Amino acid sequence: MQVTDLMHAADPATRVDPPTAAQRAEILDDAVAASDTSSAGRPRNRRLGRIAVGIAASLVIGGAAFQSLNHDGAEAQAAEVLRTAAIHATDPPVKPGQYWEITQVGTWMMSSCDEAATDESDCDSVVRAKYLSYVETEGLLPSWTMNFPLELVKALGSDAAPLPTGDSWSAETSNLAPNDVPGGWQSPSPAWLSSLPRDTNELRAKLAADTKGRGRNNDDEMFVYVADVLRSGLVPADLRSALFEVLATVPGTRVVEDDVTVDGVHGVAIGPSPSSEVATELVIDPAAGQVMAERERSEDPRLIAVALGTTYSRRLVDAVPSDVQEAAVHGNCTVQDDGAVTCTYDD
Repeated sequence: MQVTDLMHAADPATRVDPPTAAQRAEILDDAVAASDTSSAGRPRNRRLGRIAVGIAASLVIGGAAFQSLNHDGAEAQAAEVLRTAAIHATDPPVKPGQYWEITQVGTWMMSSCDEAATDESDCDSVVRAKYLSYVETEGLLPSWTMNFPLELVKALGSDAAPLPTGDSWSAETSNLAPNDVPGGWQSPSPAWLSSLPRDTNELRAKLAADTKGRGRNNDDEMFVYVADVLRSGLVPADLRSALFEVLATVPGTRVVEDDVTVDGVHGVAIGPSPSSEVATELVIDPAAGQVMAERERSEDPRLIAVALGTTYSRRLVDAVPSDVQEAAVHGNCTVQDDGAVTCTYDD
């Protein structure tokens, strides 16, 4: 039973329905607007005001009395950001047969040597790649993917090989729908996502069981698994909300930077414990209830002015564009007994 349900059961006003996600967001926005100016008329930091009021609103609106946090400042701030994001997680209305158009733009370091290279350490470049996926919202129809050519951001070495040239983009699809393939944290399908519990305690227990014995420690691996599933762009609002709440309880989760930009996308950078070997940070817009990007930490001095990471965005479309369907290479794929997928492609 959710905490909200328990509070309603103990309240005389048991006939009052809990507010919808949209109502919670509207109440929170009204509270933030009222808090943006202090009693002396001085402007306040809107981002911090939104986060602080978000926690107060969640106490009143959600009916949940959160326990006191025995975290340092960065951990307590992360819990506030994540719980504010949980309040604001909403999705647009979805019609049967629509697709999520999911865009990923990644910037990372690539090592590829020119034929005349004499020093492999001088073969590095920073490149940007763009991918588009069309995933039917219920996972009942095959998905379509588009790959765009690499773009050179910065050559880090004089022996780096030229980027490959070719068509402006390529596309592919297969005979399998997402729900035909076993889902998991790293490769979620709509059917698998619908099977996950929405209760925060139950979801945390599921996550802890699935990460047990993996990675350096359980806390780091829980952060990794949550990042894995959120980057898919397929997580529905109620599950995103629960995942944000779970991540707020993972020890060491902290705000690394409260105003970060990755390839033009802004948000709050949330990372695991400072002692963690996990290099990925989630960039969250708490007001949108979404993961907007990931940032990759690097100790390489050549990357001081370069932000490595991936941005994510999605929108609903009624159909896969006709030019994508016409140009796509079709795969004939089979799911093996162990869940692996093997494919052969047409010419």
